[in-house]
Amino acid sequence: MVEKGSATPTRGVNHIAVVSSDLERSARFYHDVLGMPLVSVTPNRDEPRSTHINVALGGGVNLSLFDFPDVAGQAVGGAGGLMHLALSLPRDRLEAI
Repeated sequence: MVEKGSATPTRGVNHIAVVSSDLERSARFYHDVLGMPLVSVTPNRDEPRSTHINVALGGGVNLSLFDFPDVAGQAVGGAGGLMHLALSLPRDRLEAI
């Protein structure tokens, strides 16, 4: 077991990439509802028909949202999947939602 505060080979998380079935709805939720700053909206460099949206989670970490409109129902590149993303929000923000 690694002890709390001990050195690790990485500097932490840069971004978390997730595929969205409704990119605009996902972006509205994270930006408009949760108030996360929109960092960028660009074409996906690996798949030009796909869009890549970054929202800031805090602490220098981005949530990268992707859509793949031409591969509905099919797995896209990458290994595994994301079971869930647990975000810590102030209680007053949670109550406002």
